[in-house]
Amino acid sequence: VTHMTELNVELARAWNAAERVKALKMAIQCSKLLADTQTPQFYPPMFVLVTEILDTFGRLVFERIKDKGLTASGQKKKKVEDFGPEDVTDEATETCRNWFYKVASIRELLPRLYMECAILRCHQFLTGYDDFPNVLERLARMVRGLGDPLVACYARAYLVRCGVAVHPTLKTYLRVLSTDQMGGLAQLQDAHWKAKIASHSLDTRSFTELMTPSISYITHCLGYKADASLSTSLLRDYAARYPPRGGD
Repeated sequence: VTHMTELNVELARAWNAAERVKALKMAIQCSKLLADTQTPQFYPPMFVLVTEILDTFGRLVFERIKDKGLTASGQKKKKVEDFGPEDVTDEATETCRNWFYKVASIRELLPRLYMECAILRCHQFLTGYDDFPNVLERLARMVRGLGDPLVACYARAYLVRCGVAVHPTLKTYLRVLSTDQMGGLAQLQDAHWKAKIASHSLDTRSFTELMTPSISYITHCLGYKADASLSTSLLRDYAARYPPRGGD
């Protein structure tokens, strides 16, 4: 915990010293820590510590783009959610594109996914809110490339956390994530994963409990201001995937 707190401070220090590349590399290295599931019991707290650092990085990038230049309309705005393409100069827009290019060039899927989530709000400077549905659905489908169900489960949670911050009532990508999460739980019944879970001195039930915070959060966000038809559809999907057993 102390080490991660120090990394968060060091990242901010590097950024303030105009060492942007160093700060980017630090954020990428931190996100790579979330590929390590050698000690599953420690994964949830590790997720919290790492994503705090990524949140810091995302805020710094957003403020950096603003500092590059605001138009007359942008100078009148205070809330981060109010900014759009018309509020920043051409130089700021180019800076924003460059940050997305840097993230897109990350070769490994997991850090690329987490880093794009971290700077998700910066899309406001390029397309306003219009492109968020497509971006979030694309990121939701990217998670499918993560083979470890614990890693994928928490990657979905971070995507939702970042997505809800910019568009709290958007449901399409949440539906994708929820459906895929059911598949992740079913994956734990495979002999391969049962053996792997047992190698950590855990059973399937206790391993699933490690995923519960993420699953609960995604479900809560999906249910927020959802209409009855969505709730009914989700229950049908769940019943189809996990039919009641005799005596249940």
